[in-house]
Amino acid sequence: MAARSRHVVTFFRTDFRALDGEHAERWLLETHGDIRLGGDVRGFAETMVGDARFAVCTTSMAGHCGCDAEFGQILVSTATGGYHWQVGRDAGTLDDEPALFQPGDRLLADIVDVEARSLALDLGALSETAAMVYGIEGARIRFDGPRPTSPAAASSLRALLDDSAGLGDGLESETLRALVYRALAVSVLEGFRLLGDVPERHLAARERYTAYRRAARFIDDFASLPITVADVAHAVGLPVRDLMAVFRAHAPRGVTPRGYLRLARLDAARADLDRDPETSRDRVAQRWGFSSAAMLELELRKDRPDGD
Repeated sequence: MAARSRHVVTFFRTDFRALDGEHAERWLLETHGDIRLGGDVRGFAETMVGDARFAVCTTSMAGHCGCDAEFGQILVSTATGGYHWQVGRDAGTLDDEPALFQPGDRLLADIVDVEARSLALDLGALSETAAMVYGIEGARIRFDGPRPTSPAAASSLRALLDDSAGLGDGLESETLRALVYRALAVSVLEGFRLLGDVPERHLAARERYTAYRRAARFIDDFASLPITVADVAHAVGLPVRDLMAVFRAHAPRGVTPRGYLRLARLDAARADLDRDPETSRDRVAQRWGFSSAAMLELELRKDRPDGD
């Protein structure tokens, strides 16, 4: 079975600096949507890393300005400093919790000396991920407002966004980038309330076991490619939720699909190192989707049997 086709996933990194609001506004219009700034912007800087599906943005703005925006993609943002937002009748601050802004909503914001982290998600890619996670083909993604579903969801989103931004050029690894994209996309789908119902599907016991064998074989065959759990679910024709249940029922020690994929890549990395002990550990780590040689070494140690 061949791995399915995916969005164009060429890595990019952009770094932009501006000393005034005019140039900052021009940049925002080119990258994020119909965004207008008014006030005293004394400095602006933004770094973006990602691909066609998503970008992780680290932004700083010095000064005090107003913002009137309609975004061209899903944007999830968190910030320190002064960032007060309003969408319709809802309002809040990014210092308190992350907020989601989506196409079709008008954002009004008051910004003072802010440091922000944002996730920009392509709507088409997110719709495709939602179809895999929930088994809804042709799903139209629309969220029921800017606020996370719970304080726990807000905390998890903030931590994941910070961790993803910290990877920087490590996201040049296509395998790692695919894992990060899926983690971020699913966190957004689960962390903000979707409009409409999410259907449940149930499988008979024999179907579950057959699906598990097919999923395990797919992972073993394609672990060298930047596949994610969503790709595995698509390959066996299940929503991600059902795939999780299949692995809980049949995988050794109840390992998750993500755990199985991690172990497959770890075994492959170990085999590479055993074949050629002099090979670059950084190169092996990048090949198999680990963020660094140090992280690969840590995973190898954790996976080593007691007494080795």
